[in-house]
Amino acid sequence: MSNKSSSGKPCGPTSTRRCGAARLNNVKLTTGEDTNPSSMKIVKRKEEHLKISTWNVRGLNKPGKLENVMAEATRLKINILGLSEIKLTDSGNICKERFTLYYTGNPAHVKSNYHGVGFLIENELNKYVSNVIHFSNRCMMIKLNAHPFNLNILQLYAPTAESDDQEIEQFYEGVNEVVKSVKSQEIVIVMGDLNAKVGEGEVEDIVGKFGLGDAREGAYFAQRIALVVQRGIAVSIIGSMLQADLVV
Repeated sequence: MSNKSSSGKPCGPTSTRRCGAARLNNVKLTTGEDTNPSSMKIVKRKEEHLKISTWNVRGLNKPGKLENVMAEATRLKINILGLSEIKLTDSGNICKERFTLYYTGNPAHVKSNYHGVGFLIENELNKYVSNVIHFSNRCMMIKLNAHPFNLNILQLYAPTAESDDQEIEQFYEGVNEVVKSVKSQEIVIVMGDLNAKVGEGEVEDIVGKFGLGDAREGAYFAQRIALVVQRGIAVSIIGSMLQADLVV
């Protein structure tokens, strides 16, 4: 695992291909440290939000692109930004003045640096991050200590319909395993570039009524994740060109 500081090689945007945004109202984040209870929590007031978004940046491997992404996150007042297709190798973190980038990509010995996912998190929220799971170059998860329920955020970069069937199947099976590993009383947000289009028409409690066009292969992702919801886990799915407000 590699770690880079702000003095390291700059990485950074980007494309205008943005994904969704979610806001958590009245969130309490806890450090989990055995300290004075009054210093263990951050309580968001009613008029404040924890803003979580996702973006396919189409690479952070060129000078200046990471800086552009951070500037955009600052402008939009995003607290946690999930990133897809970052094209960085290995796994690690890059610390900057305002944000920390947690990322995972292909191993360094692999010539191709396609795919890759990551999280850009405001430094003041770092103390609430209890775990970072680098599952694959298409999937990673961060866990934040929160009250009344811990918050788990899963960032994905799904294979396209043109990908090998085995790769697609392994991806979805892996995602389900990660989500199932979360305790039933905790909150899960699944987001990223899902490379899917659900099309028109509602599907039970899974797909809303405001979809457009025809469904694309891969749209069954929501149905597959929904099976996990039946276990009692609160799951919200944020995909391409989708926006949602979440209340905890």
